[in-house]
Amino acid sequence: MRIRPCLPLSAAVLLAACINSPPHDGAVSPDPTIPMCRSTPPPAGVTQVRVQVAANGDANPTLCTIFSGTDVVWEQRGTTPFMLKFKQSPGVPTAGWRPGEPGRFRIDDASRQFPSSSSGADQEVKLHIKTVTVAETIDYCVATEIDCVDPGIKILPR
Repeated sequence: MRIRPCLPLSAAVLLAACINSPPHDGAVSPDPTIPMCRSTPPPAGVTQVRVQVAANGDANPTLCTIFSGTDVVWEQRGTTPFMLKFKQSPGVPTAGWRPGEPGRFRIDDASRQFPSSSSGADQEVKLHIKTVTVAETIDYCVATEIDCVDPGIKILPR
């Protein structure tokens, strides 16, 4: 497993990945009830967004802007776990979601590292993003058995 340096995560939330590729092998089929993250702030009333994680750790979209207090779901098709590793705490697990077993991943700080858990035949991480008063960038990476890809999240105040 190769680990690369982590990239930014910001408050008001922008999720950014270093990789700019569409969903591919390992990406989850779109869930029409949860909108995808995008590079512009979400419309009023959006309280949950999703990010697709490919088998190699690529995140789609590569840049996503969300507001503090938003629930973000990172999802990956298949049973291979992944782990989100943040430089600072981005928030807390959403109500009803529990992190998976760390397995091959070492957890040094449970407030910054979130191993995926099973959701049917797929893997997911669900976080409730913290409240911020000014935009904040927090670096994170997606660790897989192949690599540690460097997306970022930017959180904006409401």
